Amino acid sequence: MNVEKYVNEILKKVKCSRAKKTEIKKQLLADMSMHMEHGETIEQIRETMGTPEEIAEEFNQNLSAEEKKAYKRGKNKKIIAAIVAVCCVLIAYAWWLFPKTGELGEKTNVTQEVLEQEIENVIVLLNQNDFEALQKNAMEEMQSVLNQEAMDKAKALVGEDWGQMQTIGTVYTQEVTQQGKLFVVSQVDVIYDNVDVIYTISFDENLQLAGIYMR
Repeated sequence: MNVEKYVNEILKKVKCSRAKKTEIKKQLLADMSMHMEHGETIEQIRETMGTPEEIAEEFNQNLSAEEKKAYKRGKNKKIIAAIVAVCCVLIAYAWWLFPKTGELGEKTNVTQEVLEQEIENVIVLLNQNDFEALQKNAMEEMQSVLNQEAMDKAKALVGEDWGQMQTIGTVYTQEVTQQGKLFVVSQVDVIYDNVDVIYTISFDENLQLAGIYMR
């Protein structure tokens, strides 16, 4: 252990303000320099002066009440700074995690006309139970649920007998960014003989089918 490291070990354990630590450091280095001028090694100085813990404790016992208060204030500031830093990280993560919306065409090249055509194709294929065609233009994660069993269960939650499709209403759209991924999400009201179904249909930025929800 060299002199600088020895002094720093002492200062870590002294509970005072930064200014006071600077003063103590100068004092310790001056004392040790004097010992070394008399031919003492760092080991001998350590034996004479004591361990860093012992020296720090001696300083702590002789500190003024004001210095002790200054130390507590500094410690509290560090704790608050650490909490603020963690909060900033959490806010950044939440911003990344939760969806952020924008107008159609803001980040993609998808137009309303093209999107409406894609939505109509999806609804028609669903009505025809043509799951093979739906799977061809769907994201990999969606392909496994585009089947007769899954769609029958979803449709049953809306109604048992839908009848024939009559009209497709206005398509409302927006772009959604979530966890670094970009989607185009649309909602449309479709009227059948016996039920009125609201579809929420989403695509990725390449217009691959990413999700279907009916209510």
